[in-house]
Amino acid sequence: MIARIHGLGKIWQEALRKPPTYVIEVISERYDKLSEKDKEKTLIHELLHIPKGFSGGFRPHRGYISKERIEKLHRLLLKRRSLKSEE
Repeated sequence: MIARIHGLGKIWQEALRKPPTYVIEVISERYDKLSEKDKEKTLIHELLHIPKGFSGGFRPHRGYISKERIEKLHRLLLKRRSLKSEE
């Protein structure tokens, strides 16, 4: 495991009067050794676990998170980054 995502459970959200909150934990012994490209892909993977409605739950891998989807989003990130640097 390189990284994982944690969420504030519904009961804690209500008790603390907080909105859905997510934290991405990286395992530095592994994450730090990755290339910048692989670090970005790792974070994209973890972000894909957050549901569209930001409801506090998680999306599973099956049917939503795949290497192809991560690659596609990473290419989009690189494209947008290069367009922004041209401005």
